[in-house]
Amino acid sequence: MPDKSPQPSALFNVTVVEDCVALTQILKRIDSSNVTLSATPDAGESGIVDYISAWLQHRGIEQHRIETVPRGHLLGTGGGKSLMINTHIDTVSLNSYEFESLFGHTMEKDGSLVIFGRGALDMKSGLAAEMADVAAIKKNQVTPLHGDVILAAVSDEEDASQGTQDLIAAG
Repeated sequence: MPDKSPQPSALFNVTVVEDCVALTQILKRIDSSNVTLSATPDAGESGIVDYISAWLQHRGIEQHRIETVPRGHLLGTGGGKSLMINTHIDTVSLNSYEFESLFGHTMEKDGSLVIFGRGALDMKSGLAAEMADVAAIKKNQVTPLHGDVILAAVSDEEDASQGTQDLIAAG
């Protein structure tokens, strides 16, 4: 049964979300299955890239796109070490998932509330936490950063790691 999940454009009005659980659920609803591993018609990372870009823009975080790789960038004043948080945005095929792969619903498992859906653990929950971390650093910054904080959300980790290769090539 095909998922009846909202399209990425319908999700842009929720760029104010910073709670990791809610953010993970939003990210789960965007099909970012790797195009080389998936036969689904909406496969690819462009929808999630658009969402991440809108989310970063809403917070005034400088961003750069290398091909389809969004990179949020909090600029420091210089003279300090930089920190890059690297995560990936693609998932494996939706076809092999047992439940509704894009729904992002919560259920109890072994006494804990967990988020179900393709990519919830690999890597959308981590992506949500890293996005929230970068937003918190910007929001709670008391003293100027000396080094930069870079959130790199790369594509194609599930196959050839082209996003990481593009990021390295871009410097």
